[in-house]
Amino acid sequence: DSSNNLIELELESNQKLTQIPDDLFKNTQKLKKLEMRSSYNLKLKKKSFWNLPELEELTLKYLNLPELPEHLLANSQKLKKLDLSDNNLKKLEKKFKEKIPELEVLILALNPLELDRDSFTEFSKLKELNIGNCNLTTLPEGIFNSLTQLEVLYLHENHLTVLTENIFAMNLNLKKIILGWNKLSKIEFDFTKLARIEEINLRETKCI
Repeated sequence: DSSNNLIELELESNQKLTQIPDDLFKNTQKLKKLEMRSSYNLKLKKKSFWNLPELEELTLKYLNLPELPEHLLANSQKLKKLDLSDNNLKKLEKKFKEKIPELEVLILALNPLELDRDSFTEFSKLKELNIGNCNLTTLPEGIFNSLTQLEVLYLHENHLTVLTENIFAMNLNLKKIILGWNKLSKIEFDFTKLARIEEINLRETKCI
């Protein structure tokens, strides 16, 4: 079966796809990259991706997902990149996050996120985080403290007004911060503490 050697698979705009049978990927266990987009009626089950042990990149974009099963990626512990943008997610459950400890890129843009101090504590290897356009008005103190490897952070198109003194204190590897299109009027954090910083975008904020 030629599908046994499949490495990349893209499924897009399939409105007839309402669920993923447990055995859908049983013959594609070498799959490294899976993209699913614009299938608004799709409901994910606990075992939807259990036959994908080699998966490194997963995109679940514009699927109108309000939540994710806690054990959805239990067998995909090699996952490096996860794109969940443009859904209806408010948070990621702790048990869900614990299953993907190798994650390096997390994209949550265009979700109505409700963040707290522990939202990203399981992602110590994360290098890129995108929480742009998520209706954020504040950033909980300490929210980025566990992300000591973080290099790129997208916070654009939110409603942030203040960056507190210690908000990036533990993120000394940051190279790029995108803060444009916020309502920032007060920046207490001293960006000179970020020795590796290359780009700070404050476009269309009150700070410029």
